[in-house]
Amino acid sequence: MRPFLRRATFTALEIGGMAADFGELGKDIIDQVLSMFVKRSLHPVENFEVLPISHLKDGMRALQSGKSIGKIVFDMADDALVPIRIRSQSNWHLDANKTYVIAGGTGGLGLMIAEWMVKQKGARYLLLLSRSGIKQGAIDTIDTVNSLRELGAVIEAPPCDVRDENALRDVVERCRSSMPPIGGCIQSTMVLKDTAFASMSPEDWATSTSPKVRGSWNLHTVLPKGLDFFVLLSSIAGIVGSAGQANYAAGNTYMDALAHYRNALGERAAALDLGAMVDYGFLATNEALRNRVLSAGILRGISSSELLALLDHFCDPQSAVSGPRAAQVVLGLASASEIRAAGLQANSPLLSLPFYQHVFSGTPSSSEQANENAGLEVQRRQEFVSAKSPSDAGVIVAEALLERLVAMTPGLRDRMDAKDLDEAIQIFGVDSLQAIELRSWFAQEFAADVPIFVILGDETLASLGLLVAEKSKLRAL
Repeated sequence: MRPFLRRATFTALEIGGMAADFGELGKDIIDQVLSMFVKRSLHPVENFEVLPISHLKDGMRALQSGKSIGKIVFDMADDALVPIRIRSQSNWHLDANKTYVIAGGTGGLGLMIAEWMVKQKGARYLLLLSRSGIKQGAIDTIDTVNSLRELGAVIEAPPCDVRDENALRDVVERCRSSMPPIGGCIQSTMVLKDTAFASMSPEDWATSTSPKVRGSWNLHTVLPKGLDFFVLLSSIAGIVGSAGQANYAAGNTYMDALAHYRNALGERAAALDLGAMVDYGFLATNEALRNRVLSAGILRGISSSELLALLDHFCDPQSAVSGPRAAQVVLGLASASEIRAAGLQANSPLLSLPFYQHVFSGTPSSSEQANENAGLEVQRRQEFVSAKSPSDAGVIVAEALLERLVAMTPGLRDRMDAKDLDEAIQIFGVDSLQAIELRSWFAQEFAADVPIFVILGDETLASLGLLVAEKSKLRAL
């Protein structure tokens, strides 16, 4: 107790929260404290005991008993086991006297959410918005809607393009006469127009971005204020990027920003940046694309149950979902332990960015392995530049290309062992999006501009490697 004689104060601070909540001020405070440590104005505590985090209860009891002398430091080792308290299943229900809007409601995700709202959350009035409404011949959609109506739900699914503000106002106005007030909205619209940004037309850009940009804004302005929830189904593509999907990624970043904007206005909003949905939606029906997305190692598949768990939280009128940290949730970015458990060598450029180091720290490719890989890349580039002939340099490129293709394509490890550089690149199943990735990689690693149509042509690994060597600006110096 002696420090109190000097009017000392003991204060506990959570550094991460302080940096996030106070911005530059928080950063300045942390810098000042670290500077005091460097100048030895501050000293670590003495007479402390180190306990594993698994003994947290014992340590806290010792502190409460007064028998502990000094301080206790808990060591959080990677293999430590700790008890957890499982959160009880929520028992809240949607208001049966309110209408809930699902934009994109006749798509796969929209219908899944509609079923959840009616069957599990007690919703009785749903307004499903889509450009064409319920199409004739869409058997699954018709069956799902009819099954919900048989449960007593009133479901309207008029054709309505949310990008058209007047059309949206007309639909909302018409529904006021036959349905209760609107209580919440889920925005799940999506249109893909994938192509390289360099060749993307203004029409392709607008087609993909407008449902998420203009559509989300129209829902924000047309629907009433004070909603119980306003959930935007965004994508992790807006966080980590996605080859050939600059338009799609941009639309999702707008949704993220809109959630923060509504939050600043005092309106409820949350943007859920979803990763690779493996059991519903577009990836669920496209195995090749799903495997390619997951093979990079930095994304993990997420299930519909995980999405519904998030909706269970963010649609709950009583949940505390205010503030900038609650307005946006990223789901589906693999952790270090998940990458290790899957035996993957994450090969994404994200691993080199400081912004993601707290996520990937400890992965085989983010620490020692990352340094080793970086050294190999530097060595390979030096060998490429100093190669005596274009053919020798081409072999270096071809071998590096083979490694890259194996990393991008699951199940081709045996080709890595064979190292047959005379195989056609198309044997590896390279699609247009992978070709975009390879074009960027050639430019970054070898300073060579290779057209996409060449990558998608009938070149072999060896001939493509030679072409890169001949085009490289590194060897032209």
